[in-house]
Amino acid sequence: MSEQQIINLRLDGLGFIVYSPFAVAHIAEGEDYYSTHHLLAAQVLRQTNQGRIVDIATGTPGDFALQIDYGAPGKNDLAWADTILHLGIEVRDRQVQVRDVNDLMYWARETPPDQTIGLADGYYRLTVASARPSSGIWGDGQRVGLWFEPVKALPHLAWDEIPSLVNE
Repeated sequence: MSEQQIINLRLDGLGFIVYSPFAVAHIAEGEDYYSTHHLLAAQVLRQTNQGRIVDIATGTPGDFALQIDYGAPGKNDLAWADTILHLGIEVRDRQVQVRDVNDLMYWARETPPDQTIGLADGYYRLTVASARPSSGIWGDGQRVGLWFEPVKALPHLAWDEIPSLVNE
């Protein structure tokens, strides 16, 4: 990945998920995975801390502009952000996909191509940054930066709350 990729994501749910296809291969077409495996905070945290289905709460539906970068963010890259999250993800199949968390309620295996990020297989430190939009309304064209930094092993993750971009 040599240049920044922008993913414009309209959310009906209160967050989005980031995952590599292997992590969702067990979910059947049309399955309500959300109600049975992603409803309780403990279920979400287990998957997020394992770097499988990484859940990022937005606190609101709306329109989000995800700016995808490769490597560690520089100090100035994060100066605009009010919220910075440090997560991890395991990548297989040379790709990561981004979807509305509500997609887990009626799973469709096919992900729109513009919601797919090409990455080498391996482990990544995932830095996620955001700030309240200038309108003051969360989800109003909200900018979200995602940096995928390759690392030798999955970072130790011990989230005890669902990672959230809302810092209020």
